[in-house]
Amino acid sequence: MASRPSPRGGATTRARGGSSSRRPGSRSTRGSARGGSRGRSSGGVRDFLSEHLGRQADDVWGLFLVVTGVLCALGIWFDLTGPFGRFMRSITGAMVGSARIGLPIAMAAIGWVLIRGTGYREPVRHTIGWTFVGAAACGVLHVAAGAPPLSGGTRVLRPAGGYLGGVLGGPAEALLGRWGAAIVLGTLMF
Repeated sequence: MASRPSPRGGATTRARGGSSSRRPGSRSTRGSARGGSRGRSSGGVRDFLSEHLGRQADDVWGLFLVVTGVLCALGIWFDLTGPFGRFMRSITGAMVGSARIGLPIAMAAIGWVLIRGTGYREPVRHTIGWTFVGAAACGVLHVAAGAPPLSGGTRVLRPAGGYLGGVLGGPAEALLGRWGAAIVLGTLMF
């Protein structure tokens, strides 16, 4: 083994077989661990808020989701928020159909979790899990409504699972029948 001076001076590093070894905290390994992300904006608004607000960034997002959930509830359930409520009822009805009833509750619950700071250790895992639950629920609603065709438009998809339910539940019902599709989508949901 050969010894040579460290690039930072003073201490020496040992190389095996002619290759140089680096310390885990050295500049070159830290730069590669970050993936060279200085020049790109991967997180956008969340990164901006985190940088400037620190720990309160989750509180801001949580408060935003709680307020949006309450406004959506007033618009979707009771038609009390004017054009915003009508827009939310229309767009959520087209996208997720009857499942829009649970959307305000889900938004407010996620916001509450962010504000409290509990249960947020693995946000990607939770997001993926709840996305599967919501998508499968839309598929189940679509199958339960008799699997109306996507070509029928929002008029026939709104009482079912919306376009999302039609994309998932329609092919499942065509391939497996009503009961088979319900079992597969119900299993995915649970």
